[in-house]
Amino acid sequence: METVAEGLRAAAIAILLALHLICVNIAALGPLACIGLAGTDRVRSEIGRWLAWLCCGLFFGGMLLGGLVIGLYDFNNRDAFFKALLRIPHSRLHWAPAELLFYLACLAPVAIWWRGLCRMRLLLGLLVLLAASNLIYHFIPLFVVISTLHATAGEGGDLTAAELLQRFGSLPVLARIVHHLIAGVAVVALTVALRSAHAARRAESPAAEADLQRLTQTSGRWALTASLLEIPSGLWFLWQIPEAAREAMLGGAMLPTALFVAALLLVFLLLQKLLAVAMGETGGRSVTVAAGLLLATIVLMSGLLQQLGTWRAV
Repeated sequence: METVAEGLRAAAIAILLALHLICVNIAALGPLACIGLAGTDRVRSEIGRWLAWLCCGLFFGGMLLGGLVIGLYDFNNRDAFFKALLRIPHSRLHWAPAELLFYLACLAPVAIWWRGLCRMRLLLGLLVLLAASNLIYHFIPLFVVISTLHATAGEGGDLTAAELLQRFGSLPVLARIVHHLIAGVAVVALTVALRSAHAARRAESPAAEADLQRLTQTSGRWALTASLLEIPSGLWFLWQIPEAAREAMLGGAMLPTALFVAALLLVFLLLQKLLAVAMGETGGRSVTVAAGLLLATIVLMSGLLQQLGTWRAV
């Protein structure tokens, strides 16, 4: 029974971690996509406003899911996350709530006064850029570093500001950040594609339907390009993880190897479906299948990282 409970807990962590990463991806990179959707075209503009509101909502959703992941993980790991967290310079932690509020202070006005800001593209661009860069710079690298401290949470003293910056620039951390951000592009692009593909079925006119189909196709191309770039970035990330973890994933242990092979198979199917969308297969079913394949891939990869322990120590 204990083994079954551990397996269920591991599966729950993998699913929640995947959903948390998706929420963070959209909250961090979604504002940048709003720039391309702002304009005089009413059909695209409405999707841009919807995306701005979605980013605000998933910002809170990501924090909630992250808390659940930490709670499930630390339940049997003696508060490893919090021990690692406390090694971060306290000045950095003190400013975290203000930085979170700054994100909302920049993005919430964009969602609320979207139509007016669409006529002031420079101001809109500045607000979404500030929101996105704040989350990307202040939180994604920070939590990657915290994850690398999990394995040694009980060892060593607090990091200085200089040591924290040094870790930000280390190859294992950079590899994970780049991999995460490229995945974020694919997630945001498919999110926009999903919205536009389903909106096309309810379009008020043939012209609006054609415009939404073009947006779906363009978003599919962005998602395809990002997914292709995930291959070299994934190899870089793979090269940076500990040798024992890499060997376990490449045949040394049954479960990590099975998860890795299954994820690679899903990536192959995802690329096929994204290529079809990018070539003009913009129906709602095709885009939904692509989104489902991407979600399943992220869940499997999250489970793989959990099995290898690399989400605690890169």
